[in-house]
Amino acid sequence: MSEHSEQRPAPLFFQSLAFKLSLAIFMISSVLLSSLGIDYIKKFSNEIDQRVYLAAQTPGKLIASGIIPQTAVRDRELISGFVDETVVLAVVSQADHVVLFSSDPGLEGISTDVYRRLAQSGKAVQTSAGASIIGTREKGHAYL
Repeated sequence: MSEHSEQRPAPLFFQSLAFKLSLAIFMISSVLLSSLGIDYIKKFSNEIDQRVYLAAQTPGKLIASGIIPQTAVRDRELISGFVDETVVLAVVSQADHVVLFSSDPGLEGISTDVYRRLAQSGKAVQTSAGASIIGTREKGHAYL
């Protein structure tokens, strides 16, 4: 047999240039789309959090304007209805940090110094009116 009559083995598919280019394009597009998706999720999550914090300010604004009485914080269902979230604890305190009214009657008359640790945590948001809003998740449910 001569040199020209010998057959060369066909290139393997995984070693072909077409496969390598296709794989490179797929990997680059996957990374780009993943990073865009992560960025979108962060922005969307921040927008939802902002709306929740704005809604959480509604009961305080209504109480401050006198539309509902301060004793309304004792009714957790009413406050949860204003916020459209489950409110775990609502407190109205005096300037000297003593609880006037609370959704937990056992807290009325005590100092709010107990809550400063929570209010200074990274999850707390301070409103311009001086209120602290703390959102948390427990067993898949969101709480304020």
